[in-house]
Amino acid sequence: MESVVASDGTPAAAHPMAAGLLDHQSQPICASRYRRVGEDGAGVLFTGDTVAVNPDGESLAFMRSYPNRIPLSSSVVLRIADHLDRYDFDRIYGNFGRAITHDAKARLRSSALRHAAWARGDYDHLTGPG
Repeated sequence: MESVVASDGTPAAAHPMAAGLLDHQSQPICASRYRRVGEDGAGVLFTGDTVAVNPDGESLAFMRSYPNRIPLSSSVVLRIADHLDRYDFDRIYGNFGRAITHDAKARLRSSALRHAAWARGDYDHLTGPG
């Protein structure tokens, strides 16, 4: 499983929010951890590099290998998003010190749909000729 850190860079296992984390793999290549926290019981998703918070803090990238820049296919990304949709969460803490601090579930879904569309070639016409 990938090394997971919170937004402050603390390894998830050492982070105060890590107690009671649910370890799972949403797919054979996608490790993540989930926890319900806060007074409202809102969940937090800790992700590795397969589902990575982008520098904008508003969207996510989906990579088979983030360090080697190998993307995932549209069908795999949608399968991962469908699996993670079963959890209630409003925040995502990524592996590289980035976080989505609100509306994370909706942002994960919209990012997955965007990635899938580009991976399928839906926007190839925007890249210009040959």
